[in-house]
Parts: sequence; structure tokens; C-alpha cells
Amino acid sequence: MGCRSLYVLNHGRIASKPEAARWAIKTLDEPWARLIGEALNWQNGMAFGHLDETLDFIRYTLGRD
Repeated sequence: MGCRSLYVLNHGRIASKPEAARWAIKTLDEPWARLIGEALNWQNGMAFGHLDETLDFIRYTLGRD
């Protein structure tokens, strides 16, 4: 949800998940850039213990205009 939504708000067009994630890593401050980088490198079967941070990022995204 987050990266692609923010990308659309900033660029007025839809991007692929990887494209939006790479843009977000370059554009957003910490802790979002780190969280997105880890999510981008995640693979099926790997643990991803960032539930609270992910929910915070969703809230951050929803709060943007």
C-alpha cells in the first residue's frame, strides 16, 4: 500500500511496486527508508519481524495529502 500510494500522490501516475519502493528509499527519511529496503529484499519463507513499524508506515501514508 504505502510506497505506491505515496508515489501516485507525488507523481500522478501508478508505478510498479519495485519502482515505487526504490523511489521511496531515495525520498523518505528514516525509519521508512530502512523498513522499505528490508521489505524489498524480503523473500518468501524469511522472517519479517516489523509489524509495528509496518503499521506505523501505513498510518504515515494515510496521513499524507
